[in-house]
Amino acid sequence: MRDIASVAVLVIVLVLEVVGEPIPCDSPTQRVFMREDWEGCSWETPYGAWTDSANAAWQICDSDLCPPDSARSGTCYIGAPIDGGVWKTMWLISPPIVIDETEMEYGEVLVLKYWNWYVLGNCGYYKGCCWGTSKNDTAYVAVRPSGGTWLDVQQHVCYSAGWACEVVDLSAFNGQVIQIGFRLRENCGCDPQEGWFIDDISLEIIDTACGDFTLSAGPDRLVCAGDSVSISDITVECGIAPYTYEWSPCTGLDECGIPNPRACPDTTITYVLSITDASNPPKSDSDSTTVSVVPPIVDLHAVSLQSSEQLCIEPLMEFDSCLWASGQSTCAICTTIVDTGIHLLAVRAFINGCVADDTVEVYVDPVPTDAPLYEPLLPSEPMVLHAYPNPFNATAKVSYCVPRRCVAVLSVYDLLGRRVRTLVHRVQNAGMHETAWDGTDTFGQRVASGVYFLSLSACGRVLTAKMALLK
Repeated sequence: MRDIASVAVLVIVLVLEVVGEPIPCDSPTQRVFMREDWEGCSWETPYGAWTDSANAAWQICDSDLCPPDSARSGTCYIGAPIDGGVWKTMWLISPPIVIDETEMEYGEVLVLKYWNWYVLGNCGYYKGCCWGTSKNDTAYVAVRPSGGTWLDVQQHVCYSAGWACEVVDLSAFNGQVIQIGFRLRENCGCDPQEGWFIDDISLEIIDTACGDFTLSAGPDRLVCAGDSVSISDITVECGIAPYTYEWSPCTGLDECGIPNPRACPDTTITYVLSITDASNPPKSDSDSTTVSVVPPIVDLHAVSLQSSEQLCIEPLMEFDSCLWASGQSTCAICTTIVDTGIHLLAVRAFINGCVADDTVEVYVDPVPTDAPLYEPLLPSEPMVLHAYPNPFNATAKVSYCVPRRCVAVLSVYDLLGRRVRTLVHRVQNAGMHETAWDGTDTFGQRVASGVYFLSLSACGRVLTAKMALLK
């Protein structure tokens, strides 16, 4: 081994926090500022001389002089064997290096790359030296920009599994003159075979770009009416954090600028997520996901029958299972109702854990089959439909007139065209008729204040009227 004279160094060390994902050692090299493989077995390099600050603690090694069985590459490497001393600090310092890469392309990063082999005291690998983890031997990598203060950018304790590659992001020092320092703090050091050994040091620009910047908003989602669902499974590839997020539309979301909001829409909505990364210039992408709402009702419709006719009912959408009040467990049923009058068939349907309820009103009339119930009206046969009071607060009376005997269907709809309740669905004789609406839906729940529409369908003609509910 070769000794050199000690170099007096006044050292003030700060800690530079380096965050982000680990950079792969095999990332493609774009440009090299400095490379040292010690194959000259000399402290002199094309970039200037490396220095040792602690009385020849760092040494030019080969496999006969230092613990590793061989260099990582070639014959020589540099190392600081631990000689059993305590509270000793050993510095290996590079010559000044000019970093003049003022413009880096997307995905390029300035890094320090090196290979090291180390076994440091009091980590459980060697036992009996010291007491307490505060007395571990510790290895540090530091950077000093433009002759300023040393900044720690990496540290090691315990031991490596042979020669290990390390990559440290030094992009923060771009455009500066820097020195690289390897500092071994010997706090324990009872075994002369321990130490820190380094080979193949380089300062270079590498390409970390993994391809196109892409975003996935995840799969479409299903939510029960009135419930909420988390829009999770957002993935971003080949971008640089931090990211900015924007969801559109914001309707039904608890927040619009976060990656995973909760959605509680009133109806099915396709949300578009736009994302921008922190690269220069920034990259952006967008993707969409649809949140489908399971309706709160099965949406069955009232029907009219002649006595003893067979009735077949099927929900308008596919459900996992259904349960009818009669005990039948299939979603589509056929039944025969003999008794005349109004019959309510209730069903509860299940889909993806959501529950939907509805009832179908069946009107059975014993009218002889020779009566012309569906013959269209003539232009000279007018219909009448009106409600009073209007606006109303509690109950409105609805009067309507059909000019001849036919099937009449009178329903209430909201402004979105959704059926709120069917008031009449039966065969009506010619003349005036009257019913009432108490402001409740099919399930007996009070509806909100607002404008509603009456729709009378009879004898092949449809008549509408507007009414307002005030509370």
